[in-house]
Amino acid sequence: MAKIIPFKGVLYNPKKIRNISQVVTPPYDVISPQEQKKYYRKHKNNIIRIILGQEFPTDTAKTNNKYTRAKEHFNNWLKEGVFLRDEKPCIYVYQEEYIFKGKKKKQVGFIALIKLEDFKKKVVFPHEKTLSRPKKDRLNLLRTCEINSSSIFSLYSDKTNQIDNILKNTVQKNPNINLIDEEKIKHKIWKITNTKIINNLCKKMKNKTIFIADGHHRYETALNYKNEIKKKSSSLKKNLSFDYVMMFFSNMKKENLTILPTHRLISSLPEKKLANLEKNLANNFQIEVFKRKEILFSRLEKMKGQNICAFGMYKKDKNKYYLLTLKKNKVTPVLSFTHILHQYILKNLLGLKSKTKYEKNLSYTRDAHLAINLVNKGKFKIAFFLLPASIEEIKNIAVTGITLPQKTTYFYPKLLTGLVLNQIRLSLK
Repeated sequence: MAKIIPFKGVLYNPKKIRNISQVVTPPYDVISPQEQKKYYRKHKNNIIRIILGQEFPTDTAKTNNKYTRAKEHFNNWLKEGVFLRDEKPCIYVYQEEYIFKGKKKKQVGFIALIKLEDFKKKVVFPHEKTLSRPKKDRLNLLRTCEINSSSIFSLYSDKTNQIDNILKNTVQKNPNINLIDEEKIKHKIWKITNTKIINNLCKKMKNKTIFIADGHHRYETALNYKNEIKKKSSSLKKNLSFDYVMMFFSNMKKENLTILPTHRLISSLPEKKLANLEKNLANNFQIEVFKRKEILFSRLEKMKGQNICAFGMYKKDKNKYYLLTLKKNKVTPVLSFTHILHQYILKNLLGLKSKTKYEKNLSYTRDAHLAINLVNKGKFKIAFFLLPASIEEIKNIAVTGITLPQKTTYFYPKLLTGLVLNQIRLSLK
């Protein structure tokens, strides 16, 4: 049973921050080093200083590092009135309006706290594996600052639209936050403070199954932090604030969601492995070669939703674009195909067997044309292009208990970080 509750969010003070678009960012894990510097320059109160602080040679392990500086920024901004904590518990309705392939789309959901549950309880379902390094980083930030700086993105099923109808009444009013980001996406936030409406919404969410769409590392980090505190202080009462984490909840409707593929780039490979790759792939894959990338991408586009295990591939090889289709296609659903790419091709055929080699040499991008350019420039040896998943495939794979390689899915648009924060205290009051 999912326990959803309102909370007193921490938001930027509009009297101090006139243009909120200057202080918000995408989630930390999609920000490049170049973008990090850009956000630092953009505004002295940009949330980047909290979620992804700069590191310096003079940093120390305990007293002076990016985590301690993040805590200082947060506390100082609260004292200076840059941040304000709401006086009443709220649920925050969040809408993103954007154009995708010429069509206007809206994603509407709400931000609240959810009681943390182990995955084995089958209240919250993951679909992707997590890596130890990002979890360690987020845990250090959580320990030091004691805040949820960005919402985990989750999905639930509400075919009768009961929850959507509650939110629909709210979004008719003027929003508390209204901004357009760098990608021309419109973001709006409304506060629900009416106790009757909040209780009704939370009640309707009780029997929902929650699927994590984006933010697996943050959810597992919050779980680890909760267990860590309870282990140290076993006498603490139940239902304290660290029992919960901030989450965005969106109805699992096709028309609202856009899921993009995340392509793979491999940076370092033995020449022998690369030279023998086509020969080895031919044992299990039908290989078609094209001279134009447009033909490859057109073929991949036509394969969407057909339950065909196929990948695009490009290596700097006289403009040859490869379509790899599994000969014995016995794998369902489509999302399982990322296992084949990672386990069979990347680890077995290309030799990225150790965890160190795997993490060091594997990069990601959702821009297929950028991937080709990077290979041409010699920054990467090879690129693999994936098909996008459907929401049904994500749901089906999650309930089986299988977790897929990191960044199997890319939900678009990303939720902005800095719109609402949750300050973790011993009491929920």
